[in-house]
Amino acid sequence: MKKIVLLFVIPVIGMGQICSQKVFEGTITYKIDLEGDFVSLMESYMPDSYDFSFKDNKTLLLINGGLLESIMGRILIDQGKSYIINDAERTVYGLSATNNPDEIDSTRQGPKITELDESENILGFNCKKYKMLFNEGGNEYTQYVWATKDIQVRFDGFSHGEVPGTFSFIGLDAFPLKIQSKISEAGFAFTMLLTATDINRTKLDQNDFILPVDYDKKDLSDMFGFPK
Repeated sequence: MKKIVLLFVIPVIGMGQICSQKVFEGTITYKIDLEGDFVSLMESYMPDSYDFSFKDNKTLLLINGGLLESIMGRILIDQGKSYIINDAERTVYGLSATNNPDEIDSTRQGPKITELDESENILGFNCKKYKMLFNEGGNEYTQYVWATKDIQVRFDGFSHGEVPGTFSFIGLDAFPLKIQSKISEAGFAFTMLLTATDINRTKLDQNDFILPVDYDKKDLSDMFGFPK
């Protein structure tokens, strides 16, 4: 169950840079569609969409809808570290040292990427379809990604593969606009589909990408009661 919570708490997208394109600044909205076991029981908890805002090498995530919106606040990803900013509690929750990208196994491999003979136009962008085969501890799972080479972000994201269910694509030099994941955990399975529904190129306020200095600082484990 911890994996499922983290899947929706930190749905971080990481990808290689495309040096020939202008770096994207603005906000991309993804709608969330779920199918599978017990989805109706999860609807009040799950969000409807995510807003990812990119500026320089920082990313700000807003969760829209469901119980998660009220308890999570904002999520800031900066220099490879993630922080939950809860304005109601005036508290910043950071990831524990065990999830610090500076401490991960440098030999960790990315997914096996297969470019498929399919493409789709998403919001005016031509997106190729890729099959991503992951292997974590001998357990294999597959994701499908529709990605374009016409969007580039400078993203110091979450460590690749460190949290099961996050979207980290080592070796993919394209930006995902649709991601299909099949999740099996805690005795049930469901499919999660993220699809970009709006892309807004606009200059963003740098102050929105700064941690409040007067907020309390706690570990993420204090929010959910997970062991550190």
